[in-house]
Amino acid sequence: MIKPVVIIDAHWRQLSELFSSDALASLHNIATVVWAKDKPIPADVYEQALPEASVIVAATPVINESVLHKATSLRAVIEVSGAFPDTIDYTLCERHGVEVLSCSPGFRQSVAEMGLGMAIASARGLVHEHEGFRHGTERWLQDNPATDFTLFGASIGFVGYGQIAQALSRLLKPFNPTLRCYDPWLDESIARTV
Repeated sequence: MIKPVVIIDAHWRQLSELFSSDALASLHNIATVVWAKDKPIPADVYEQALPEASVIVAATPVINESVLHKATSLRAVIEVSGAFPDTIDYTLCERHGVEVLSCSPGFRQSVAEMGLGMAIASARGLVHEHEGFRHGTERWLQDNPATDFTLFGASIGFVGYGQIAQALSRLLKPFNPTLRCYDPWLDESIARTV
């Protein structure tokens, strides 16, 4: 049986962020892995692997008509930056039957946690007061009613209600907020399950 070819060009990410040593070893057992190093893939290595590649794993994948013309075996692109970069022609990928997948669900818990930390910092003026502390002008005994607020019972809105917003909603539950969300791509029933 011929193993599928997987190009891994994680470049600004470290492979250890994406794969445990066991997972990477398993991948090597089931696929022919091209590159998979903690530095950018050389253009000639990439070009040579494209015609046989079934999967491209990259932090910033460039997938356009030229690449798809060369990568006739390509079935999936997995971006590992945690976003949907504008370097991918999504319409063309769909037309060619190439799945575009994102690693962002794997980061949803840590990003939601960071979102909660940022919300608390914003609500309580932590950054402003930290800077005041550095300059000896902090206010220890009073809130700043012009800018400070509490998350308890707050009205909180989300534009987009994907996996990160859903994870953040679960973290916000102890504050008993009123949540409002707008997402034209998700069914309303999803918001009721969180």
